[in-house]
Amino acid sequence: MLEITNASTNADHYTWDFCLGDLQNLPEFKGIIGNVLGGDIVLGIDLAKEGPNWFGFITSRNNNNLIRMDFGTDLMASAPIITNLGDFGGVLSGPQAIKIVKQGGIWYGMVANKSANELVRINFGTDIKSVGIADVIINGGGVTNTGLDIAYDGMDWVVVLGESNKVKIVRFGSDLSNTPTLTDIFESAIIPDISAVGDVSIWSDGSVWYGFIVGYESKTVHRLDFGTNLFSDPVGTTIVSDLEGEVPYGIQVVYEDGILTGYISSLSGNLIRLTFVNGVTSNPVNDFLGSSGLMLNTLKLSMKKDRGSWHIFSSNYKNNDLFRVDFPDSCQTNQSYSEEFEPVGLYYSKSGNYGVEITGIKDAGGSESLTKRVTINLKQAPNIIITTNNLCIDNSTIFAATSSSTLTSYTWVFGDGNPTSSDPNPSHQFASTGTHTVRLVVESDNGCGQFIEKDITIYNAPIASYTVSTGLLCSNNPITFTNISSFDAGS
Repeated sequence: MLEITNASTNADHYTWDFCLGDLQNLPEFKGIIGNVLGGDIVLGIDLAKEGPNWFGFITSRNNNNLIRMDFGTDLMASAPIITNLGDFGGVLSGPQAIKIVKQGGIWYGMVANKSANELVRINFGTDIKSVGIADVIINGGGVTNTGLDIAYDGMDWVVVLGESNKVKIVRFGSDLSNTPTLTDIFESAIIPDISAVGDVSIWSDGSVWYGFIVGYESKTVHRLDFGTNLFSDPVGTTIVSDLEGEVPYGIQVVYEDGILTGYISSLSGNLIRLTFVNGVTSNPVNDFLGSSGLMLNTLKLSMKKDRGSWHIFSSNYKNNDLFRVDFPDSCQTNQSYSEEFEPVGLYYSKSGNYGVEITGIKDAGGSESLTKRVTINLKQAPNIIITTNNLCIDNSTIFAATSSSTLTSYTWVFGDGNPTSSDPNPSHQFASTGTHTVRLVVESDNGCGQFIEKDITIYNAPIASYTVSTGLLCSNNPITFTNISSFDAGS
């Protein structure tokens, strides 16, 4: 088993992924998992997790509505419960793309409109299930089927919004409750060779910011180089000029286990994968994954990781069907995911080099991930069983370790503050009753180590006592013996 020490700080809780690389596997198309009732041309989609529960938000362009989807604790469990949040007093006008983000304990939604009120902010407060209050950030009409993304670049919250052949950049400063002024909004230069920006996805390598956009008329994919901060005019580069006739409308890039990967949704329902094998500034390798005939008329998409596995959600804009795509785990481990501070009992059943990712999450919003690699060799770690022969306080407890391997070293820790022992079968007397966690670390003759922990309970010694019938005890008469011995429960 692997022994894990979590040295992270300043997070409220953690998630672990012991089986990275799912996004390079062939996806499983699950087809229709529900229907967005009340929708009319459903376009933008984003998902967010609040506590243990998942929520999705999807825009309905023709009736100006925002619809919430309640998935519960498991994204794969069942069809979501649908709630129509309305048009927020007429503020939504042809809503298209949407992004959900939590900052300072407050949930916000950023929506790109087609008809009027080009960029809208929705403040849901501390409860993502509230109806929310919407206000207009940018007046004027937007463009058809565009997208947006939002990120914090270390100094400012910035929204990057697609235009016809450029992007509009909106700076909120250090807090999303701020209202941008005219000096906080500008349009980029024209991006070469793109026509009709369909979606935007932002990513940083830790120092430099990049954007990835698709053009649904030009049928192209482009990279935007922003430099060290997002509020700057990016340099555009065409990275895919041939999508084999597919019309791209949505894009999202994610970074996992040292590989940047992008997924594109298309009008035909087919899914396209971009793998940046040689780094972010290289042209990607394109894989046309199809849809197994289970998706159609997909525009935007949302990628989320739940319990160590990636999922893509999208919708059929014509009939409101909701689709899900799963990426199965591929590594040989007894647990692929954990939310424990320091997971225990983890092992890999097959040799190899595995990425292990920890993500620290703040309840007020924001997260940070770190990946390290673990090499599992062909040698097998020894199995261990601990046995004891006495559990009473007045006598020493003798421990024994058995294994099918040849053990060459032992370290016993008895959990009571007393010195350790290196004997194979040590004798130890506990000073107090109660439960003690005994830990044994061993090494076998092949050089592999192993450890095991076992809780043992030490009891008070039993006190034997009985009484005999009082009065005259005569022969040939029964005599009553009463057992009044005492002992600890469970001993």
